[in-house]
Amino acid sequence: MIKERSLIILIALIVGSSAMSQTHSSSSSGGFLSNTEINYSVGISQFYGDASSSGFFKKFSGEIAFAQSLNLKKHFNPVFSAGINFYYGNLKSLKTTSGSGAAINYELIGNYGDVDIRGYVDFNSLFWGRDYNRKLSVFGWLGLGYGFWFNGLTDYNTGNY
Repeated sequence: MIKERSLIILIALIVGSSAMSQTHSSSSSGGFLSNTEINYSVGISQFYGDASSSGFFKKFSGEIAFAQSLNLKKHFNPVFSAGINFYYGNLKSLKTTSGSGAAINYELIGNYGDVDIRGYVDFNSLFWGRDYNRKLSVFGWLGLGYGFWFNGLTDYNTGNY
């Protein structure tokens, strides 16, 4: 299983490094929206914690949920940018065995979200200058955010929530 995941990650890096989402321009003319990046992502989320029986790498057995994020980023120059990030994901996990080995039937369902403001630094442009043909860049970010979650644990043996 680890070999398959490693192969998928390697393929994603190779394909992603040869793809471009838009054309590059060295011109900075335009209004506030010039050099602005918008990114919407949809995927899956997983919860791994004390309400989980499956191992960390065996969570794809019915314990995945929907997640999405929206990122807005303004590039001020090739090195520095700032943005806002919104994330919302659902949580789902099952527990069939207690710590003592007794059979139980718990299900955790909930959601998680956060919103944060970030400042970004493109380390490649900082140390080696801007290269419009560069396929991979390393970014660092620091920000301030607010997270929230709501979840519930149902015991199907007793009906307690």
